[in-house]
Amino acid sequence: MTTPPYNPNVPEFPSDDLATTQEQLLNNFRQIYDKFLVNHTSLDSGSDAGIHTIVQLVEQEEPFQTDPSEISIYSKDVTSQADQIFLRYQGNGQEFQYTNYQLYALTSNQFQTKFFSFLPGKILIYFGSIFPKAPPANVLDLSPYISKNIISISLCPIGPTPGYKPNVKLLAPKAGVYQGIQLFSNTGVQQVPACYYVIIANVV
Repeated sequence: MTTPPYNPNVPEFPSDDLATTQEQLLNNFRQIYDKFLVNHTSLDSGSDAGIHTIVQLVEQEEPFQTDPSEISIYSKDVTSQADQIFLRYQGNGQEFQYTNYQLYALTSNQFQTKFFSFLPGKILIYFGSIFPKAPPANVLDLSPYISKNIISISLCPIGPTPGYKPNVKLLAPKAGVYQGIQLFSNTGVQQVPACYYVIIANVV
């Protein structure tokens, strides 16, 4: 959070009366209030006043100095990745990379948007949206094809009204690797609803 445009010269003179300085004082308080709304709950929101809603770490080129009993947390650009979070322990200790993930976008088409990312523990997450074609081509593609075990499948129908999630069936793996998931309507209607999806799997 950057410093708000607060005017420290209000009141300018000890002899200034309230009629002279009231508007300037209110403007100072309004500047602080509005500035604090960025990534925080408002200062008048009861028991939640002033708490963080989002933490933003501005990219740094060099690590922050850390005195005894201090830890620095910041982001740095990592070659062939995105910005990642770094930590540096007290007393100007060795910095180390805390996060190591990247979101990858694959070529999408009119039936499926495709993204994936890796998590610690050799876990792969597929996510995106699917707009199924008519049966029997309701297949959710699991590229890149490197998953030997499907941990979980989560589907959420797209739209303002509640809908039924489709049933799923894993297609037989090829050389031990899963490449797709078949979707089936569970309401007796042939068309499978459009859905957001999150698939968690173990990589090869």
